Amino acid sequence: MFSTISFAGSGNDPQRLWDLGEKAYAAGRYSEALSYYQKSLSNCAGDLECVGANLNGIGATYEELGDDKQAFKYYKKALSAAKKAGDQDLIATNLFNVAAIASQTFYQYEKALSLFEESSRIFRKLDDSESLAIVLFKMGRVLDSLGRYSKALAAFNESLRINKRLNNQAAIAGNLNQIGNMYARLGQSDKSLSYYHKALKLNRRLNIPGEIATTLRNIGDVYCDLVKHDKAISYYRDALDLQRKHNLRSATAVTLTNLGALYYALNQYDKAVSYYKESLKIGEKRDNPALISVNLGNIGNVYARLGESEKALFYYKQSLALEQQLNRQQKVAITLSNIGMEYFRLEQYERALDYLNRALKRDRRLNNPHNIALRLNNIGAVYLRQKQYGQAEKVFLERKALGKKIAKTRLIHAGLITVYLETKRYAEALALLKKLPPSWRDNKARQMEYYTQYGMALSGKGLLREASLELFKAVSLVEEIRRAVNEKSSFFAGGGYISWLTPHRELTSVLSKMAINEEKMDDSFRAFGKDSASAAFYFAEMTKSRTLLEAMSASAKKSQSVKIPRSLQAREASLANQMAAIDRQWEEAYTKGKSALNRVKKRKRILTDELDNLIKELRQKYPGYAALHYPKPTPPEDLPLTADEVLLEYAIGEDAGYLFVVRK
Repeated sequence: MFSTISFAGSGNDPQRLWDLGEKAYAAGRYSEALSYYQKSLSNCAGDLECVGANLNGIGATYEELGDDKQAFKYYKKALSAAKKAGDQDLIATNLFNVAAIASQTFYQYEKALSLFEESSRIFRKLDDSESLAIVLFKMGRVLDSLGRYSKALAAFNESLRINKRLNNQAAIAGNLNQIGNMYARLGQSDKSLSYYHKALKLNRRLNIPGEIATTLRNIGDVYCDLVKHDKAISYYRDALDLQRKHNLRSATAVTLTNLGALYYALNQYDKAVSYYKESLKIGEKRDNPALISVNLGNIGNVYARLGESEKALFYYKQSLALEQQLNRQQKVAITLSNIGMEYFRLEQYERALDYLNRALKRDRRLNNPHNIALRLNNIGAVYLRQKQYGQAEKVFLERKALGKKIAKTRLIHAGLITVYLETKRYAEALALLKKLPPSWRDNKARQMEYYTQYGMALSGKGLLREASLELFKAVSLVEEIRRAVNEKSSFFAGGGYISWLTPHRELTSVLSKMAINEEKMDDSFRAFGKDSASAAFYFAEMTKSRTLLEAMSASAKKSQSVKIPRSLQAREASLANQMAAIDRQWEEAYTKGKSALNRVKKRKRILTDELDNLIKELRQKYPGYAALHYPKPTPPEDLPLTADEVLLEYAIGEDAGYLFVVRK
């Protein structure tokens, strides 16, 4: 807030008391300052300037004491007194003070914007550049919250020009940061990073820990948008270290939230939720509805990805109610979209389109090409599910055209590729896939999506052996993701654009077709059966029986104890410890680049092979222990059938059903 304002008192007593209040306020002795302002106010004897100055001082003191509601009340009284006195400086100051609390505490953005505009007009007339720069900065923040990014950018740029003229270095750094934010919102990552790095250099020179940390976090955010999570992690870590060192609780909460989002993007869902919940706890303690809402929505995202639609909707709807109260249109759009996609997963398509179109309408008004692209992608997915391929293709092509506006962010066209697959345009699907191969930085979900679609396109072209290898990569990635999450019961109902279940179904289908065509399978599948028919059976059972097997084994572990020799126990414990150590090394390796990450992946593959060999040995020698601790489908050759028994088992693919006839 602006500092308190002097006045021409009607006598020495109120002036002296006011001066003492000012000195106490400046020294941080707020209770003492409050006492002096109140005594001075009682002696103003109808002098409106005296009244206004003391009311302003009381408001400022309550604000420093953390009581914004009381501060707001006194600022409004001060504004009323200033208007009666005709004191333009005091009017502009309290317009600003009322607006600042209206926006930051009560989230009354439109009201705050009107007051800021009125305040700025008066300060322009008074030729008070320093005060005008502050008003413009705060006004830019409100315009940002309202999603009016171009206007916000103009306000921050004007504030920057004034502060450069005044040589106010701290204010210049603040403006640079906010201008970086605006370019990030507008999808111009290069410009955004340029401004953030200028702000970081200046804040380091000024040695302002809180601002240094905020700028580091902002840079991390841009690298997340650019899918360079390895770089983002190091910036987030540095920001969090500074914020914790200086006990900056609110800022710490924001960084925790952003770290959660990063780990969500990397499919480390348990870790993401732990960060979200830590941030949510801070938000609840500080009664910060904006922070609470963001974390509720993010926790909803995790449950959505894990197939827990009921829980996801519970969190999303709480978040939406808060965002509508806060009137943050960009956040409202995101939450509407999240709810729409949950209804999509629940096959309530009309309801889904209603929410998604409401979100798109807001995003078009806010004119953020990144968010418009996201919304179009989701709407296209609904049309795809409804088999309205023409409508879906139209939406996806509009989205593809947005790539020119956000050239630095790689748009993935999974929806358009799916249209090509569904309409049997396999050559077009393969051509687009070849332009968009995953990089080492891409998360496992993105890689899984790519290999699944590549396998489906190859299958469509009749290249079944090649297709089986691509789909096996996708299945292996799903299994890695699933192994890392604690809550597995609804896992196969979840996923993103391509569900976690799709690769298994497609691989079953391709292997079944190979069996029907009497095609030889690749040796990679020997561990799952003697031929393509046996391997198809294995992968078909993998999803159907998995949840049941795990639930049964978890229950049995509580009531049964199957012993194995100490030598095998030692091998098992050693492998578990080494796997845990590898998982801990992953994050550090990821920040160091592709080579370091590949070394960790190679070591993990070796350990995984060793564990698989151990499990195979346990199944042969100690089947009871293996069933409890490593439940998996059994290859058909190993089923204990008698000579006169036949097992009939079915599998449902995307475009066909398969019946397996298993004999001894």
